[in-house]
Amino acid sequence: MPTVTGVILLVGILVMMIRLDPLLTFITLAVAPFFFLTIRLFGRQIDAASKQYHENESALVSSVQESLSSIRAVQAFTLEPETAQRFRFQAEQSLAANQRLTRHQLLFSGLVGVVMAVGTVAFVGVGAQRVAEGQLLLGDILVFLAYLGMLYQPMSAFCQSTSVVQSANAQLRRVFEVIDAVPEVKDRSGARPLARVHGQVELRDVTFQYEPGGPVLSHASLTVEPGQALAIVGRTGAGKTTLASLLMRFYDPVSGAVFLDGNDLRDLPLAWLRRQVSVVLQDPILFSTTIRANIAYGKPGASVDEIRDAARRAQVDDFISSLEWGYDTLLGERGVNLSGGQRQRLGIARALLKNAPILVLDEPTSALDTQTEEALLGCLRELMAGRTTFIIAHRLSTVRMADRIIVPDKGRIVERGSHEELVNAATQYRRMYAAQWGLQGSPEPSLAVIT
Repeated sequence: MPTVTGVILLVGILVMMIRLDPLLTFITLAVAPFFFLTIRLFGRQIDAASKQYHENESALVSSVQESLSSIRAVQAFTLEPETAQRFRFQAEQSLAANQRLTRHQLLFSGLVGVVMAVGTVAFVGVGAQRVAEGQLLLGDILVFLAYLGMLYQPMSAFCQSTSVVQSANAQLRRVFEVIDAVPEVKDRSGARPLARVHGQVELRDVTFQYEPGGPVLSHASLTVEPGQALAIVGRTGAGKTTLASLLMRFYDPVSGAVFLDGNDLRDLPLAWLRRQVSVVLQDPILFSTTIRANIAYGKPGASVDEIRDAARRAQVDDFISSLEWGYDTLLGERGVNLSGGQRQRLGIARALLKNAPILVLDEPTSALDTQTEEALLGCLRELMAGRTTFIIAHRLSTVRMADRIIVPDKGRIVERGSHEELVNAATQYRRMYAAQWGLQGSPEPSLAVIT
């Protein structure tokens, strides 16, 4: 109740001051409009300066984080001087913004002090004259001065707090811009999960574009039956990853629809839908926590036995067990202390543990050498068993595991068929295959682990 107490105290002080001398009370309160004028004048300036300062601070922190996370590239290209110069420039920008904010705050505080001083001088001048004329006693002036101090103190504190409030308001707006952002993809009213997922996926006349006038997919249609593996092959920008993004409803089609077991994805709860899909990325996202927690990220609350079983099936249990702390070993940022193959196996273990009926393999072996890739093909085959699988790939060795292949180009699916059908015809797929392995006289990758 501090606010109520403060209001009651101020009202009581004003009543006593009016009883002592209404004229002096009026002179004392005459400065109040100047307080509010000062707040209005400087409030916007402090708010704008605070916003600019925090934006500069955010850019500085982002630059530092980006430089540190890319330190190997910086060192490899000997860009330390340029990186340091960019940091100094952004630090100077942030310092200049902070100095502008501080100047506004100091000027605001100084002006508030001047207004209080003017009010006090005016009171003392008029009060001294009234004492000289015998209209007031000196004791009355001393009592009035005490009340004046009690009155100006909360008014000054309120003005000073305005500076803090304006600065905090600028920070809170940046936070609430994120919190209050309305997602473009959200649940429809009445969305309900399916009792059971079989895994049939259908794209029906789907058109999608990231920017107006540039469709990534145009009237695309296809059907993938439960348990079937579909490979999506094509040049960069052909729409391969977009298909997977539509399946997980990171985006919704501009027109047409994507169906799961005959149900429009927009009629299914978003969180439930994403639990039905496991993803293995080209560069698995690992966190700076234990190996156990990283694998269990696919299924929070999984038991130790479930985690170890997933690791064994992903052929990474022996490696983990050889570490001093085993499954409790802490990983560096993004698994920097692991090899590419080890990170990929942890990603596969995570997907095995999640045990979702639909699987997306997004360039799962493109960052690996041939020997490591061949060793992982068996893990991928284990992961694909019984699941509807989408394989997005540039390298065609993983594509051979697919039942069907599609080739999108310029927004349309231009080729469909099995590996044998496409490689034995005059197709774009045949040209890509020839470029990687050759059709005659060039060795193909060993497929012993997947045949």
